[in-house]
Amino acid sequence: MYNLIRDYNNYVQSDLVDEILANKLDPDKDANEIIFAMETIKSDITLLHQKFNGTELSPKEPSQLQKEWREAVREIIMRNNDFVLYKRMMIKYGFDVDAGA
Repeated sequence: MYNLIRDYNNYVQSDLVDEILANKLDPDKDANEIIFAMETIKSDITLLHQKFNGTELSPKEPSQLQKEWREAVREIIMRNNDFVLYKRMMIKYGFDVDAGA
């Protein structure tokens, strides 16, 4: 779980904030891309929060939680596989191999 949140944070910090501060992004041209990225991340975190709330987690075995978490992350990545962050995550977590790429 930590790795996923760290990936989101690194993407926002490195790919969005740093480029905005360095004036590498055109506010008019790239605004929609930034909004899309933030909305996508927000909806995916909301989905994970709904699937993995605290009351449902406590009675489960750690191996079962890990399996369910991996499947939820895989579902999110595959649904948004044209998004640059998820392209990276697909490779990092080995989902590109799972998909036959």
